[in-house]
Amino acid sequence: MNAIEVEKLSRAFNGLQAVDNISFSVEAGEIFGFLGHNGAGKTTTIRMLSGQLLPSSGGARVAGCDVVTEQPRLKPLIGVVSEHQNLYERMSGRENLEFAARLYGQTIYVNNKRAPLNRPPFAGCWTSRCDRS
Repeated sequence: MNAIEVEKLSRAFNGLQAVDNISFSVEAGEIFGFLGHNGAGKTTTIRMLSGQLLPSSGGARVAGCDVVTEQPRLKPLIGVVSEHQNLYERMSGRENLEFAARLYGQTIYVNNKRAPLNRPPFAGCWTSRCDRS
């Protein structure tokens, strides 16, 4: 079974072809490197595969979900770690965690139990912003 299936996927921005008709598949459990020079379309492709950006044409399935029509089902199944920090410096660690969870309609679980962020193990862990001086 393939974890990722991409078929003739394309994305254009104002006439600029960022991703041009790519096709590939990644088997479940396979280690896959996605390499290319700056501007090659790697980030745009990942954004399409994670449901953050709609393709101009073509299609893809990730974890068995169509990246266009099944985004609500897809997002809880995947995680994407960007090369850039996605934390808001004016928010505490706790606030960043709560914000990210709310974006995806998620609840935090610890040991298979719903864990409110105001009780252990989270209580007091991230109450202030980290200074980066």
